[in-house]
Formats: sequence, structure tokens, C-alpha cells
Amino acid sequence: MSAKISEYVDILIELLENTELNKIPQRELEYELQKILRINDSIEVDTRTVIQYALDNWMIDKILDYDDNSMNSVGQLVWFLCTLTEAETEALRNLPEVAKSFLKILHSSNITGDLGVVRADDALEALNEDGYDIEYVPYIPSKTNDFFRPEDGKLVQFHYLVPENEKSEEYKAGLNELDKKMRKKLDHRER
Repeated sequence: MSAKISEYVDILIELLENTELNKIPQRELEYELQKILRINDSIEVDTRTVIQYALDNWMIDKILDYDDNSMNSVGQLVWFLCTLTEAETEALRNLPEVAKSFLKILHSSNITGDLGVVRADDALEALNEDGYDIEYVPYIPSKTNDFFRPEDGKLVQFHYLVPENEKSEEYKAGLNELDKKMRKKLDHRER
């Protein structure tokens, strides 16, 4: 890594650490980092290179969350970049290579309204093209999940990066409650 990129990765991490929640919407962070690069006349280094280096080396993470401070994205998930604890960094670095590649596929999925979502077939094809001889897309606990959506009359499987709100205890409790209600309804129908 060039000394310049290393210097700007340190600045990037410092910007993240100086926020209340150690995370910033990617768009805002790119803007702030761009201002610093301009001030330092660093033409040979661009913000995306710095961010991508930090992501590729698991120095930061790319997550989905709601940006309560932006009127442009009310109710929409947006990409955030965030710091990682040592344990989180270690866990990500210790993932199998195929799982790391899968996370990178999800991170590059930028379809408006479906950020971090990819069709199972497309993900599997991309992973096979990258040299992984696998039959199923890897599941990464607390990072990825899947769902089915009807398309052209059949159910299609999708994988997605789990947004931060779905990791909360309130969300999980709500799902459990919904599950209990559905089971009760099914039990009543069977009688």
C-alpha cells in the first residue's frame, strides 16, 4: 500500500471515530474525505480508492441503516461506513474466502430500494466465476439472510445484507411475536 493511501485510511478511520455512533453515510464520508484530499492537493489518490482499500482489508465495514439526518432518504436504507471493534475485524478476517467474496458482492449491490440484495442464482454464478466450486451461497450469521420473492409466476431466492435495524432486540422480539400469532392461526385452522 502506498504511504499516501495509508495516510488517508488513517484519516478516514479518524473521521469515523469522531462521530457519535462511529458510522457515517457513505455519501457524506466520501464528501468529507474529498475535501481533505483537495486541501492536501492529493490528485493521485481518490476517495473511492481509500475507502475500497479500508473495506478490502476489513479496517472498516459497509452496513445498511436508515439516515435520520437526511430528508432525501427518509424511510430508505442507505450505505454507511463504520468502524469495527478488534473482535469484529478478527471475525471478518477469519471468514472463509468464499464468504468474504460474497460480502463484497452484497456491498456492490446498489439497486435503489434493494441495496445489498442479490438474486441467489446471480451470487452463485459470480462466486463460481471467481473460482469457488460451491452449490449454495454461504450464510454468514448476523450478516446475511435470504428471502423469496415471486417473479414471473415462480418464487425466486434472494440473499441480502442484514440491515442494522433487523439486528435489534426489538425487531427480533417483534418477529417472534408475529411467528407466535401465525402459529396460533394455523393451529385454529387445523382443528
